[in-house]
Amino acid sequence: MAHLYIICEGDSEQIFVDRVIAPYLYANGCKMVIVAPILKDPKAKNQSHKGGRVTFARIENYVKQFLQQQSDCIITTFIDFYALGSDFPNYNDAQKIQDLYARVQLIESAVSDKINNNKVIPYLQVHEFEMFYFADADNFIQTDTLLHKIQKNISEVNKDYVNPEEINNSPNKAPSKRIECFFNLIIKLKYRKTHYVGLYAQKCEINILLSKCQHF
Repeated sequence: MAHLYIICEGDSEQIFVDRVIAPYLYANGCKMVIVAPILKDPKAKNQSHKGGRVTFARIENYVKQFLQQQSDCIITTFIDFYALGSDFPNYNDAQKIQDLYARVQLIESAVSDKINNNKVIPYLQVHEFEMFYFADADNFIQTDTLLHKIQKNISEVNKDYVNPEEINNSPNKAPSKRIECFFNLIIKLKYRKTHYVGLYAQKCEINILLSKCQHF
């Protein structure tokens, strides 16, 4: 029986996969889901976290190591398209494409072709994990009694986009940056990423995410 390994970018993605995606896959017939160790940066001083952005060289090396150790497996990734390393295959060509989904799919296909192994099915999260908080705002707000203060702010952002995956029109307007700004300016509460993803995972409605997020 083949195992499904999901390589995560960081702690938050790992928590979300372990508590939300894996149970969903099990409920839909998947037999064995394993959340792989976090994709660490060998140069990071704190090796309890990933450190640094994701480069293709890191992904390729990590996948090759897995395939050497686990022959009977399927591998996918859960990494952010936002701030993706420029060494990813077809990266420059993708930047010239206006359509967001065509851009992401071009890189995913290029990664698949480059690794050249049918056991590897790359997935890029558009744009980053915090996009889910905009897609599933009602459940995110319930993670803390103070978050009702930013519900209007999240709603205002959602009005500007057809799809929450499209929320990212500048380095300062990425989903995570917006959430941090709302916390700092509206409620004076520190945004602790892994803390809130743990709380959110308890309330997350994955079917809402699947219905609102085209690429997820």
